[in-house]
Formats: sequence, C-alpha cells, structure tokens
Amino acid sequence: MKQHGLSDIITSVLLILIALVVIGIIWVFVKPLIGETARVGSAQECLPIQITPIRCAYSGGGQDNDWYASLTVQRGADTENLSDIQFIFENQDETILTTRRWSEKIVGGQIPDAHETIGAGFSLRNVVPFKVALAPVVRTNALCAPTGKTLCTRYQYEIGTGCQDFTRDGFGDGDDYSQFVACYEKETQSQTQGQECMYDDNPTLRKERVDTTHDGGISIDDFNSFVEAFVIGDWGGC
Repeated sequence: MKQHGLSDIITSVLLILIALVVIGIIWVFVKPLIGETARVGSAQECLPIQITPIRCAYSGGGQDNDWYASLTVQRGADTENLSDIQFIFENQDETILTTRRWSEKIVGGQIPDAHETIGAGFSLRNVVPFKVALAPVVRTNALCAPTGKTLCTRYQYEIGTGCQDFTRDGFGDGDDYSQFVACYEKETQSQTQGQECMYDDNPTLRKERVDTTHDGGISIDDFNSFVEAFVIGDWGGC
C-alpha cells in the first residue's frame, strides 16, 4: 500500500512538471506577441470579434533591404471596442516573427468598424513577409489570440497603364498603393496620417483616378478593385 501511495505521488509530481513545461513553451511564443499589453484577453472579450486580414502584399528590397507590407483587413458584424490590432508577420522559414500595431502604420485608415474593409501599410525593415496573422487588442489593452494566417504576395513590377499605376510612372510599386490609399481617404473624408495625396490640387482628377469602378462615385468597391488588380498584377483589371 505504501508503494502504491508513493507511485501516485510521483505521478502527480510528473504531471505538474509536464504542465509547467507546457506553460513555459506557450509563454515563449506568446510573450513576444504581447509586447506592452497588460494581459491576454479573455474568451468573453475576444470570441465576439470578427476581423481578419484578407489580403497581404509586400514590396521593397534594394540596397537598403527595406521591405513594406500592405494589408487589407475586413471586419464582420461585431461592435467590440478595439484599442488596437497587432499583426504578426513571419518569414518563409517561419524562423523570424516581427510584430506591428495598427497604430504603427505608415499609411492607411482607422481601425475598421463593423462591416468595413480598410487598408494599412507597414514598414518591416529587413523582414520579408511570407504570412501574416492578426491579434485584436481589446479595450482593456489585452491581446486576443491570433487568427488564421494569410499568405503575402509580392507586388508586380511591370510596365502598365491600368489603374494600378496610380502615379503614372510606368511601373507598379509601393508608391502606387500608398498614393491611392491617401487619395481614397481624401475622397471618403477619412483621416490620413503622414501621407498626402498627389492630386490634392486637382479634386476633379483625384476623383476620376480613385473611381476605379467607373461608376461616378467613390466607395469601398473602388478600393477593393484597385487592391485586387494590383496584387495579382492584372493591369487591365480596372
């Protein structure tokens, strides 16, 4: 009987040690993603949130090896109050993770409300993004679990005359994307941070260029049309 009791104690100790090891492993992966957040969000706070990255494109390289990512984020019907969104980029080998907050964007609109689709651009320095996931930050400054990963594709550098060549310089790059977003935000009266529209002095031309669906008005359909054609390199698509 004593031997059986000792065996139960050893088993219990081993289970506790295994649990601690598992917690430690999880913490190694979660801690870099939490950053300055106070805690991990609860299920009650996080489960109602319906937000996901639906497109990710990147550009850059060159002598400085600077890379940039442009994301399109879509939100569902939830009305939770998000204080921020954290994006987790990983390279192709899944050996490098780098995070960026929505508040750290270099171009783009505000965090999308219910049923909105909004774009944002980020500087990743020397990290080439292969996949991205997002983790909502709820009003208590708590980080929710990351959602499913989305593949990132590289911008198409090709000669073209379609709407993707927004700057009319003969090829597509990050300048076309950032300028389109800036001008689109001017047309929709969104707030723009750190980016001026190149057609600010000609509102008529600005509206004409942003109206990629050619329906006489400016809406999220124009944004989606531009981004979809730009990412897949379909220069005649809009």
